[in-house]
Amino acid sequence: MITADADGTSIGFAAPEGPTTIESDAAVRTLLLWGRRPAGPSR
Repeated sequence: MITADADGTSIGFAAPEGPTTIESDAAVRTLLLWGRRPAGPSR
């Protein structure tokens, strides 16, 4: 499970709940892969 908010970002394991979905733009996905977070957490 990946969680991100204004206070920080975390990656961990969780039991599956429904379909897997990530909604973001390409720049945010790249930052996530690099272990960084976007300036606007709403992205």
